[in-house]
Amino acid sequence: MKMNSDSRYTQNALFRGFTLVELLIVIAIIAILVAMLFPVVGKMRTRAQERVCANNLKQWGAAMNLFLVESYGKFPSQGSAESVGAGGPESYAKHTNAWFNVLPKYIGARTMLDMWQKKEMPRPGDASPFICPSASSESTISATDGRTFYCNYPMNLWVEASTRGCSYGSPDPQFSEFIRLSQIPDLSVFPVLADGPTGTTDGTPGYRFAHTHAYYMGRINQEDGGAFRHGDRANIVFADGHADSFQKDEIYRDGMDQFWNVGGIQWNPSSSELDGPCDSN
Repeated sequence: MKMNSDSRYTQNALFRGFTLVELLIVIAIIAILVAMLFPVVGKMRTRAQERVCANNLKQWGAAMNLFLVESYGKFPSQGSAESVGAGGPESYAKHTNAWFNVLPKYIGARTMLDMWQKKEMPRPGDASPFICPSASSESTISATDGRTFYCNYPMNLWVEASTRGCSYGSPDPQFSEFIRLSQIPDLSVFPVLADGPTGTTDGTPGYRFAHTHAYYMGRINQEDGGAFRHGDRANIVFADGHADSFQKDEIYRDGMDQFWNVGGIQWNPSSSELDGPCDSN
């Protein structure tokens, strides 16, 4: 059977390859699509990491509430140097009353003390409830030898007796113990744990505290390991167990101090002012 000219043309067209111009056009279209997708994928990744981080904090918030029931409303220590004495950040993990040693059992996690003893402290990138998935800056407190304290979720510094009252550094004698639930006016605005900075402080290596406040969270640039690492946002879990995300300019003010409450958040429960300096009266 003879094939007519139209059939031969159609068959040849089917097996004809791309011309160079057509190939370049296809490549250009693919490149444009990829360029358009990169920002979307990046935002999706950032959002996913923020959700994992928020979930970590919600777990710690739930664990804290269980602990508070058993401790008759008394919070654990935040485990900073003032409580462990000499030894510095390397010895934080040995503080047996710190939240990172008393709360893990409620969520089936290992304590910092256990990891410290076995030289298996969590580091950036680990799938650990102590680690924010967006944190990439290694703490520069000291050499990483598996026993250097590292945690992305420091505790509100106003939980400790030594920092309570409005005169920071000169605590009121009535504040001789860690804060209790009954001393918090509004659980929904009192931060318990938050995303914390991990890198340098004003160019000086080493964020040296297991406690935090918006003052610490905001004074370290993101490039240096700042706390606002979720697209310029940070997560905070509150005493009532809920977690929320905040833009830096919502809760941080240039020139603020450690006893300020800003953005409707009551870091310092001794002050009723929620949008400025603490009122010492």
